[in-house]
Amino acid sequence: MNLIIDEGNTNAKVSIYNKGIEYFSWSGKNIDIDLLGKLIADYRVDASIYSSTRIPDKSVCMFLKSRTRFVLFDSETKVPLINRYQTPKTLGRDRLAACVGANTLMPNEDLLIIDIGTAITYDFVSNGAYLGGNIAPGMQMRLDALHHFTARLPQVDIDCEFKEIGDTTETAIYSGCKSGIIYEIEGYYRRQMLKYPKVSVFLTGGGAKYFVDQINFEIFAKSNLIQIGLEQILMYQC
Repeated sequence: MNLIIDEGNTNAKVSIYNKGIEYFSWSGKNIDIDLLGKLIADYRVDASIYSSTRIPDKSVCMFLKSRTRFVLFDSETKVPLINRYQTPKTLGRDRLAACVGANTLMPNEDLLIIDIGTAITYDFVSNGAYLGGNIAPGMQMRLDALHHFTARLPQVDIDCEFKEIGDTTETAIYSGCKSGIIYEIEGYYRRQMLKYPKVSVFLTGGGAKYFVDQINFEIFAKSNLIQIGLEQILMYQC
């Protein structure tokens, strides 16, 4: 069994995987070492991988290293993709892991991977090579920015009602932000179709649920794409 830790900007996710199948999943603000110990014992964990968009917790690293075959996923870690990013040390681990996950599910195809979280990342894989991608503000960030950088616009909840044309200031803000992301996604897809006519699109991340029913072309929604990729990276080391 493999222990997978994906620590993002907002939450950390701890999972147990074996050959792409998820046996356990937990999400919270911070990683609980007591939980890790219990999982290692209960599931007889052999190997573990820790990926963080923050500064990795040294105590977590030491704990896992003492009890498992441990991989800290960083810029030096080898992955089963050709990486053509010009600044690999600044590349988000979650972005690369999601691309590995997508390429695992559809190997050597043309892929657009969209991860909707605190930020939205658009990443591109072609024939087993990671080409790079773009980063844009996420939904909550856009809502917060309109309130923070204006004098009178209200703070709008991310679960506000969505209308194609907002008929109150709140729905105008919410629908403007959400529609902007929808058009952004559709625009990336149309532009990639010109170069890669058979491109497949993966949608993942905590915010994907707000958009999965709004996209007017075929997508593959995989909430655990990063975890699939991290397990593949772990297996690649072992």
